Amino acid sequence: MPILVTGGFGFIGSAVLRRLLTTTDEVVVNVDRMTYAASPESLGTWLRHPRHI
Repeated sequence: MPILVTGGFGFIGSAVLRRLLTTTDEVVVNVDRMTYAASPESLGTWLRHPRHI
């Protein structure tokens, strides 16, 4: 079952998302409202990771 991360483009959410992708083999689903605090650049190359949706 995939892991759901809310706010994955924020400061803390992106750190959690990167950690999950490096320490688990699970698919990580990122849900974010894309407000002023959201930044896809916070994930860097992890944005295109095959287990990141």
